[in-house]
Amino acid sequence: MNYVELDLDHTNLFCPITGEQICGDNIMHEKASSLMGFWINEVLNEPTINDKKLLSAWKNLVKETEKNGDVVDAATLKKMLRDYKHPNAVVFEIYDSSLLGDGGWFVLDLGIEVKEKGLK
Repeated sequence: MNYVELDLDHTNLFCPITGEQICGDNIMHEKASSLMGFWINEVLNEPTINDKKLLSAWKNLVKETEKNGDVVDAATLKKMLRDYKHPNAVVFEIYDSSLLGDGGWFVLDLGIEVKEKGLK
């Protein structure tokens, strides 16, 4: 999976394919068509995951980590996301203290098909 680290001074994230706003000041569009899932570091073990395969990978990670007597931390999540295989997905690791505390990860499917309005 492609992985991008950003240190932003604002809270806005838009999907570059659909144009949908994923997050911003007081906005979290959990049902955005390209959003496969997201994690906020402050509540790392309470992600929102819309993609079934990504959800399965997350559950496997939690199960394996707990079996070893540990909990999933940021480094473990980051490794899972970097190793996850999806040709069109991009992880945006974003830092901005006003929205995400000390970090968040947003997984977007940039292979999503968009039908443009008004074109023939």
